[in-house]
Amino acid sequence: MVLRPVGAKEGSQPRAIVLAGGTGGVAAFFAKYTQSRHTAIILSNYDPDDAEVVEEKIRKMVLGPSS
Repeated sequence: MVLRPVGAKEGSQPRAIVLAGGTGGVAAFFAKYTQSRHTAIILSNYDPDDAEVVEEKIRKMVLGPSS
């Protein structure tokens, strides 16, 4: 399991907090986009690396292409 703040500078609020975990053939992501107040939950029957692409696309839709 990994918890990572996305786009956070020291002493500031992160733009997103992503909790992820999985193993071969199973992956789950929970992403809370703090500024827009959106939440994404992704459950997948694919490897985590493949499912992460979905989270990245959602992040770009919510936060913009430079995220």
